[in-house]
Amino acid sequence: MEEAPKDKRPAARPSKPTKQQLAEQAALEEFQAAEARDREREAKKSPFWRAVGELPFWTIWPFGFVALFLIVLVINLAGGFEPSDRPGGSYEAKRSCEASVRSQLRAPSTASIKTLETFQGNVNKENWKFIGEVTAENAFGAMITSRWTCTFENGASIASID
Repeated sequence: MEEAPKDKRPAARPSKPTKQQLAEQAALEEFQAAEARDREREAKKSPFWRAVGELPFWTIWPFGFVALFLIVLVINLAGGFEPSDRPGGSYEAKRSCEASVRSQLRAPSTASIKTLETFQGNVNKENWKFIGEVTAENAFGAMITSRWTCTFENGASIASID
């Protein structure tokens, strides 16, 4: 018997993947790795947080709103944020005293006023006394630091610079 003639054509070579195919393969591998990381992270979560994560947003936001409301309420009951703009408060008195100190300076725009001590009146809680330092230019342009005292009584401030 005669053998069948052999195929003279060269064997088919495996083709190289194109750049697009390589990019798609890399993207698929990256996606699968990210999914595996997410599954691993989800498995490490406590059952409570897994349950919370599955709840729709509209079931959770009221709790956040209530928590924010309670935080603001506690801050306001504790005296609010400083500075206080309430009439008769130390903020109003301090600003009035600083304005009185500035009015006595030669170059008020160069002033740096620092309050060192604050005292509140014993009898009238709306009376205040402040002691501090002010650094400002003098008539010759030199920066001079001086101490100042100011009393705030009945809505008026009286300041003196030493």
